[in-house]
Amino acid sequence: LYIVKTADFIQWDRKQISIEKKDLSQTKFFMTIDQSALHLFYHLPTETAGVHALIYTVFRNGKWEKPCQIDRFLPFGQTPFLTGKRNPRHIMLYYRTARNIVTVREMLLSPSTIGSMYPVIQTPYPCTDLSIIQDEERIHMLYIVRSFFRSQVIYQYKQSTSISAPRVLWEGGSCEQCLIFKKNHKLEAIWTAGGQPYCCRSVDNGNSFSPIERYTAFFPYHCVKGEFLTEDKTILNASEAFGDGQNGFQLAVFTPAASVILLENDIMAASKEPHDYLGSFTTTQQSKNRQIEELTKLLVRRGEELANLNMRWRERQN
Repeated sequence: LYIVKTADFIQWDRKQISIEKKDLSQTKFFMTIDQSALHLFYHLPTETAGVHALIYTVFRNGKWEKPCQIDRFLPFGQTPFLTGKRNPRHIMLYYRTARNIVTVREMLLSPSTIGSMYPVIQTPYPCTDLSIIQDEERIHMLYIVRSFFRSQVIYQYKQSTSISAPRVLWEGGSCEQCLIFKKNHKLEAIWTAGGQPYCCRSVDNGNSFSPIERYTAFFPYHCVKGEFLTEDKTILNASEAFGDGQNGFQLAVFTPAASVILLENDIMAASKEPHDYLGSFTTTQQSKNRQIEELTKLLVRRGEELANLNMRWRERQN
């Protein structure tokens, strides 16, 4: 495991660290940093097949403190578990405690205190992927539920102590992964099915969503998810990002023009120069607005045709 830091994104200081004398090649790490310490969350397999241990440790004063086990859980696919923040020292851990139950556990970092836990998602079928972000008003949750023959992409939000009713955004065959983020005050929901990315968005913070759009531009063939750390008060609110596994894990950033743009340093410049970053896409967006409208209308018509065929098939079966 390496930790890499830089002050100018040109010169990089790399340091190898060792936290466990075990094979960490399949381990995913989530981290948060304060002024005096690096807080690291990761997972390791246990003696029970399919069950992993959620581990927490701290790098402080030049050395790692003794790791402690938070809980045992069932990891998701590419994102075994998720972390969120109420504030820099108040962490939320989201993980699957049973096949159909996703739980959140609260934790204080200074001093380290493992808090209470409660279920946030309960599904009739296993939840296979999950993505979460938090803003000033709500915690937004996008997840995939897979039955024997169908997959559903579902959205819910948590506001104060209440949780909204599940909203099915999409239903179809095999669905691999999902991602939710907020950009320019618009909530974006992304998922992939059969290697094809789909998207819909909300302009009222999750109360309603636009028709589903299909991305026809370039999309990474080998798409992987990883943790994404942004600066405070930026135009992009995200806890994860898609990366291109075949091209150095470059970030795949979705634009409102129903396409994917691969960025390297642009994503970092966006937090410092939001107006220049948005302006670079204005011309492209305007030129493709008509194509988006035509594609949306076509998808709506196709959706109606598929619904009619499905209804006729069910009538014949009955």
